[in-house]
Amino acid sequence: MQDILICKPDEALEPTEIPQVSSRGTNDRRCDVAVVGAGITGLTAARALAAAGLSVLVLDKGRGVGGRVATRRIEGATVDHGAQAVDAANAGAWAALAGGLPANVLERRAGRWIGRIGMTSVAKSLAAGLEVLTAERVLCVRGASPEHQLLLESGRVIAARAVIVTAPVPQALELLTQGEVPLDAAETRLLEGIEYDPCLVALAVLERAPTLPDAWIEPDDETVALIANHQARGVSAIPAVTVHATPDWSSAHWEEPREQSAAALIAAAKPWMDAPVRVLFGHGWRYARPRAPVGGGCLVLAQAPTIVIAGDAFTSGDLGGAFRSGCAAAEAVLHRCA
Repeated sequence: MQDILICKPDEALEPTEIPQVSSRGTNDRRCDVAVVGAGITGLTAARALAAAGLSVLVLDKGRGVGGRVATRRIEGATVDHGAQAVDAANAGAWAALAGGLPANVLERRAGRWIGRIGMTSVAKSLAAGLEVLTAERVLCVRGASPEHQLLLESGRVIAARAVIVTAPVPQALELLTQGEVPLDAAETRLLEGIEYDPCLVALAVLERAPTLPDAWIEPDDETVALIANHQARGVSAIPAVTVHATPDWSSAHWEEPREQSAAALIAAAKPWMDAPVRVLFGHGWRYARPRAPVGGGCLVLAQAPTIVIAGDAFTSGDLGGAFRSGCAAAEAVLHRCA
């Protein structure tokens, strides 16, 4: 059997070679709007609000921006291990987003929009010019008048006239609960009822190009939900693939070591992708996709109308929906704070 190098988290991974977003440290400070989460929803909202002249601060617990729009380099190969593209159903929303980005960031291929050098490039381009604090975990949001407070794990306190929370809804609800933000009964039922499917992921650098018929396929299979060929997608010069597991398989194997689930995923994908694996890395998205999006674009809290909950759970549950939710959240805040 061929030897395969199995990478554990944070081993043999390098950030993609794309423009870096500046992050500035700060002590206690004030802004017009604080945005929790630097994914597509949060960055879209922040960009719209900043363009309207408001001071905006974006905070994210991760080391970079993008959330589930994520790109990594593994031994020279470029791999997207979260969202791979935006399909034709959301092409209008994505075209609107593309209109505000540099021309070389997005490309349309086979009816889908993708990041030309990886999907994270979309998020980093959205973040350009914004004040973004990464590696800053928000512990709670405290509702108050005329300013809300965000307490950070670092001990800092941020005061803001309005707050947009774009973390997955279970995490957003925890931030509000810890800060004792008042929710009415209908809001509590709505937020507590939103559930997400997990997604286990295998990232593999290959010895040769895989035998996939297309840049990505979605097999009718109990284990494999998607296989993306990054060389065919045009983002990697070196053969590499991402394999996403189905929600049921991901739930059943969530507690396994990531290298174990990754090896099982690659084995399950072999009928569609018979190519030797050189490097293998496992990942997991706990909140990969909302099971039943509730619509509405975003949620403006009845008793604290300058606190808005947003994300793909309030639209179509995908990247185009995340963009639309960011637009809706920005509009809701502008209506109250402009």
